[in-house]
Amino acid sequence: MKLVLDSSAIVKFFLQESLSDKARALLVAIGEGAHEAHIPSLACYEVLGVLSQHLATQDEIGRYLSSLYNLIDSNAIRMHLVKQRLLNKAAEIACTDTHGQGHISSYDATFHALALPIDATLITNDKSHYRKTRDSIGQIVLLDNMKLGTVH
Repeated sequence: MKLVLDSSAIVKFFLQESLSDKARALLVAIGEGAHEAHIPSLACYEVLGVLSQHLATQDEIGRYLSSLYNLIDSNAIRMHLVKQRLLNKAAEIACTDTHGQGHISSYDATFHALALPIDATLITNDKSHYRKTRDSIGQIVLLDNMKLGTVH
């Protein structure tokens, strides 16, 4: 199954928080080839932002970023450059009527914009983005609701 991992799911690989065990199990499944994982290059900047807020030392941040890039370099996670076509799709999603659920950020829309044309499911821990897009855009599952082996 094709997955797009957003930053809120990726950081769970590294930080010890709720759902971190589930995220790490997903990462093992990706490494074993059970899922094809994709991210936009934007994810690296967002992950750095979260890690720098939660970790005390530059060495810790560096180790986690090295781990992320090892996953990318090994092709366990495929990173896509954010190009104009992706941004155009993100703009379309960001302008979607959420029927009173609130604005869809351009950052969140970029992950969704990657998922749609490759027929992937967006895995997120961002309940707000999930709420805004599950009915109008679809192809999204909360990390908490994901079952390993399948995505429901």
